[in-house]
Order: sequence, then structure tokens, then C-alpha cells
Amino acid sequence: MDLSIAIPVFDILAVCLASGAIVRAWMADGGLFAEIRDDLYLWVDHPGDGGLLRRLGLFIMAKLGKLANCGFCQTYHVVLWVLVLWWLAHNVFTSPWNDVTVYGIYWLALVRLTHRLEGNYKS
Repeated sequence: MDLSIAIPVFDILAVCLASGAIVRAWMADGGLFAEIRDDLYLWVDHPGDGGLLRRLGLFIMAKLGKLANCGFCQTYHVVLWVLVLWWLAHNVFTSPWNDVTVYGIYWLALVRLTHRLEGNYKS
């Protein structure tokens, strides 16, 4: 297994655009994810009463809730995870999962590019 990363320019663009589509769907335009976002946001304001282990768990959930509701933060993390998926698809996954993963990244990139070209989104 080759651990080097040599990404073609087209794939770099696809990873960036796909990441932007994921962040937009989660943060701004995804009514499908609104309830999940609200539940995660509630973790942030939980008082954290109880024993040490319970408070530690609530602290971790609160931090995850903040991360999940921070669009600026997600622009960094989502790109990393999409890049990891791209690497896995090219170096670890076997057929047909490597194709499904890469085509999924391309599909999200095309969705983001289409929305940008149509002018539907400010960012």
C-alpha cells in the first residue's frame, strides 16, 4: 500500500467544492439536519451536574456541539475528512466502494459548483 499522496489538481478542486457543499448543507441550507443541529446545540448549554465521569462526558458533548454548530470550524475539519475519504478510496477501498466514494465526492463538488454558478448562495 502506497502511503504517498499525489492528488491531481482536478481532485483537489473536487475535494474543496465537496467540502463546501457538505458545510452548506449542514449549516445553512439543510432543513433535513435542523433537528440534529438543534440537539447538538443543546449539548453546549447543559449544566453538567453529576459525578466526574458524567461531567467529563457532558464536557466532551458540549465541545462536539460547539464544533458541529461552527461553520467556520467545519470548513477546516470537513476538508480533512473528505481528503481522508479520497485517500481511502484510492489506496484502501476495493471495487465498487472506491468508485462509489470518488463519485460521491465528485457529485457533491458538482452540486456546490452548480449552486455557485447559479448564484443561489452568497458564500
